[in-house]
Amino acid sequence: MMEFRPSSVREPAQNWESGAGNLGFSVPPLDLRQLLAMTDERGLFQHARYASPDLDHGYCTDDNARALIAAAEHARQQGGKTELPLADYLAFVESAWCPREQAFRNFMDQHGQWLEPQGSLDSQARALWSLGWTADRAPEPEIRRRANELFAAGMDLIQRLEPLRSRAFAIHGLVHFLKACPGDERALALLEDLAHGLYAAYRSHASTRWCWWEDQVTYDNARLPQALLLAGEKLQLPVMVRDGLAALRWLLQVQAARTPEGEPCLGVIGNAGWLECGGERARWDQQPLEAYALVDACLVAGRVTGEPLWQECAWDCFRWFLGHNELGASLIHSETGGCQDGLQEGGVNRNQGAESLLAYVLAQLLLFDALERGEE
Repeated sequence: MMEFRPSSVREPAQNWESGAGNLGFSVPPLDLRQLLAMTDERGLFQHARYASPDLDHGYCTDDNARALIAAAEHARQQGGKTELPLADYLAFVESAWCPREQAFRNFMDQHGQWLEPQGSLDSQARALWSLGWTADRAPEPEIRRRANELFAAGMDLIQRLEPLRSRAFAIHGLVHFLKACPGDERALALLEDLAHGLYAAYRSHASTRWCWWEDQVTYDNARLPQALLLAGEKLQLPVMVRDGLAALRWLLQVQAARTPEGEPCLGVIGNAGWLECGGERARWDQQPLEAYALVDACLVAGRVTGEPLWQECAWDCFRWFLGHNELGASLIHSETGGCQDGLQEGGVNRNQGAESLLAYVLAQLLLFDALERGEE
């Protein structure tokens, strides 16, 4: 892996709408066996005991929303065909919507009973993200229409989103929804409000040494700079793109690490302590979700700037899954094709839960898409 050379990437030009270029690498073939094994007639189970669904923890909207994105994108890339139950994942997100609460629920038990009147704000924003993506990207008109209608019904809850990441997830959804419905004035107004709020929060806290929104860097981190990039591109605001790139460069730099052989690699900020301002990065529990978010953010940065170096960085972040990490251990299980749940100090977490599986599958799909666009 390069020494996080995004620090040398040029500032965005005023015409930062150019192609991805030829990436020059080969992504491992997609293997959906474990994702299908974790899915039943209701949807995708949340956790696994090794490779088997953990029925005691049931399902959640967070993971079924991610599965909906994966299924819609896989269907698009395969000309409308996918082994994944796209309609079932959409039906799960639809059933999560509670009209009385005007909110999405998150947790469902193994018997199909919802366990709360409404879920966390992050889960609600992820539901909207998946619906916006599906309204934009799904190849089947009926699926797009259903996603479009539910996104429109749930749009009012965006004004209730306070956490930074919830707002960032909603920006992802709004950007895609506006591709499907470019004339929707309410969606555009919400995007402008969220984007300016997220940008103001960054400007009020970031410094040259700590290019971040808060005094702690925690989870799904790359989604924050990525949201600035997406919003800045859509709203034609170069300052947002500039600062989104600065934050993404910094995030990569604070996660610079070494493999056991001494080669530079991605060292994900671990769940066991995070990264505090003035402190050291927690090395363990490193989660696949973080590597996937970095792949996605770097690919967006590459598309927005036209800089091939960002696509190279996306590939280097993806290699974390394949063993180019601080343990030198692959997270991909050879017998199931699934992704294991993370890197711990004592080794790989052998469970293959939904979030980890989808992190790997979605990272692959994004890279496939970038390769496809790079060949045009």
